[in-house]
Amino acid sequence: MLTFVDQTGALWMKGSPRESDFENGIIDAFYQGVKHRPDSTFGTLNDDVLALKEAQFHRTDMCSVILNSRWANRRIESACMLPHEGLGSCSQG
Repeated sequence: MLTFVDQTGALWMKGSPRESDFENGIIDAFYQGVKHRPDSTFGTLNDDVLALKEAQFHRTDMCSVILNSRWANRRIESACMLPHEGLGSCSQG
């Protein structure tokens, strides 16, 4: 027996068919919209799109931004260890 969600999804797909290569098409559409402004993608889905489409794209790491910011009453108890450096995680504790 189909659930309401299944039925609704089937109706939606019938009324909004996708081309055979939809996944790549939608990613390319996002890319075309942001490739000229890569700095605006920080912390968004578009950051992932640029990382996929442009080998030279360098992501900004949020933990580094936070830890390297000048806070008025800053006290650092431990350094952020970034997962992509193979050192652990950014959780402070």
